[in-house]
Amino acid sequence: PSSEFMELYLNSIVSEILANGRLALIESKRLINNLTDQSMSLEMLQIPELLARIRVSPEAQEGFSAFLEKRNPRW
Repeated sequence: PSSEFMELYLNSIVSEILANGRLALIESKRLINNLTDQSMSLEMLQIPELLARIRVSPEAQEGFSAFLEKRNPRW
């Protein structure tokens, strides 16, 4: 692929990532950084707790409201 195509492709990925809420990005990055072969089972056990915390956050509520109202979320 051309460098121009790669730049456009990477920009689209970055835009998708940045369209998400800050808390979701922080927790996703933390989860990915903590995953290793030895800790994977422990991390997998912590995912439901993490999701429960995130779902009740103001950020998640804004995302859900924006989805229902068919608008972009206001992060």
